[in-house]
Order: sequence, then structure tokens, then C-alpha cells
Amino acid sequence: MFRTALICLALLTPPTWAAELDPPRIGDQPGYTRVVLEIPPGAPFRLEPLGPALRVILPRQSVKPEVRRVGTPELSGYVLEQKEDGAVVTLLTPQGVGKSWGFRKIGLAAAAGAKRERLVLDVSGAFVDPAPLPQLPPFSFVKASGRLFSVVLDAGHGGPDPGAMGLVIEKEVNLEVARRVGSLLEAAGVEVTYTRQGDFAFSSDKRTDLSRRVALAQGKNLFVSIHANAAPRGKEDAWCGLEVYYFGPSSKPVYPAALPLEVLPQPVLAQTPPAPPAEAASPSPSADPSFPEPAPTETTSTSADAVPPEPPPLPVIPEVAM
Repeated sequence: MFRTALICLALLTPPTWAAELDPPRIGDQPGYTRVVLEIPPGAPFRLEPLGPALRVILPRQSVKPEVRRVGTPELSGYVLEQKEDGAVVTLLTPQGVGKSWGFRKIGLAAAAGAKRERLVLDVSGAFVDPAPLPQLPPFSFVKASGRLFSVVLDAGHGGPDPGAMGLVIEKEVNLEVARRVGSLLEAAGVEVTYTRQGDFAFSSDKRTDLSRRVALAQGKNLFVSIHANAAPRGKEDAWCGLEVYYFGPSSKPVYPAALPLEVLPQPVLAQTPPAPPAEAASPSPSADPSFPEPAPTETTSTSADAVPPEPPPLPVIPEVAM
């Protein structure tokens, strides 16, 4: 009976918690946000990447519940919760986290005179998965003339010009991207010319350097300059993704957006325009100047001042032999 009573008493005894943990310390660094948690030496912990949040589970630890807003681009805030089996720290990461991207973990020993170790978590969307990408399907590029399609790849900046600087250096990123793009193009049969394949520039004078790079485009089909621009604080969410600037013979895109099939006008194959219909034709839903609206049909007006406009000539599209 005495042994049974001791067992029941042990099962009903609440767990012994360690001393209450301090709230995390936050450091706003260029390109990432650092979170520092001070925990007892050897204390276990578990990280759970949840996409928009990173959860830190600390068994048998205690914490004062709190919700705190941080407001950096990488960390909007954090939540401290006390659960039955320990403490939970949830970091709210607007740039996202995964199992092998979006954050990095650093374990540091206790500082001089301190009794706790430091669990350091850096969060940033710039921390990418280092695993190699899946193999792309093979493709090839063939010109009808039989000549190779030629492209100049310009890795922006280089030499004394580092470009944007933060967690990474832009000139190094640009060079690595140019090398990878070039290898894919060459495998597809494209003739590739590089403005640089190392950390150098044609001249320390920026105007001279750019002129020498552009000169390499003589006789080529395409010149592509690769850059990785920086975004000012507070603009990271709006200034993200890809920017594409192009220069062509006109202000219109080289490849205009395709229109839905139902609004495309029918081509006129005959040299003589067909007779206008009996009823007035409704305007074409297309606003593209390449496809003019059909002219209104002449009608009899009861007003002496109303003069029907002269219909413009319809465009004539020659018939293409199939």
C-alpha cells in the first residue's frame, strides 16, 4: 500500500521548470534579422519551419507569455507561449522559411560571466537552399538561316565597382548567374559571349567600361546585362522579383501581349472590301491600334446638320499560302 501511494504521488507531481527564460534579443542587420535566445547549457530544443513562421520548442523551459511586434523586413514579430511540456517561441517571418532555407542556426557558448548558452537564429529570405536544383529538360535553339543565335551576357559591375553590397556582393552574384545562364545557352546551341568571366572591368572609368561592354554586342542578336539591385528599407515587399528593361526600335514591346481569340478581328483576304451590313456594327472590343475598329454604317439622318463621316478604308491583309 505504501509503495502504491508513492507511485501515485510521483505521477501527480508537476514538472520542475527551469528558471524563466528572458525574451529574445533582436538585432536588425543588413539583409537579415538576428534573434538570440539564452537557454541553459545543454538544454534541448527543436525547430519547426512553418513557412510564414519559425517555431522554437524548448521542453521543460518556462517563459512569460507575450506578443511583441518587431517590424523588420525579415521578422514582423514574435509570440511567447507557455505550454504544458515547455516553452514555445514563434518567430513571424514574412519572407518565409523552410527546412533548409530562410534561416540559419548558430550555437554559441555562454558569454564571459554568463550562465546560459546562446541560441542564435538569423532569418532572411536571402538564405537559399544550397541543394542543387533538379536537372532541367534539354532544349535546343535553331535559327532558320542556319546561323547560330548569338547572345552577349554582361555580368554587371566587377573590378573596382562592387555594385550593391549587403549580405552578398552584387558583382559576385551577377558573375555566377551569367556563368550558369551561359552554360545553359551553350548547351542549347547558342553562341555566347561574356563581357567578363572574372572580377575585373575594362576601365576604372565607368563610361569607358560600359562603352567597351556594349561594343561587344556588334553583330550579335541579343545583349543581356545581369544585375541584382538593392532595395531600401521599407520597400522590400514592393521591390521584389524580376525587373526587365529592354531597348528596341520603337516604344512598343517587341512581343505584344496576345489578345483573346474571341476579340481578334477576322483578316480581310479580298482586295475589295465587303458590302457594309444593314445594321450598324458594334465597335470591336479590341483597343489595340493594330486592329482598327470597323467603320460605322451610313444611315439616313433626319437632321440637316448631321453628316455621316466618311468610312476609313479597311486594311487589306494578303492571303498567306499554307
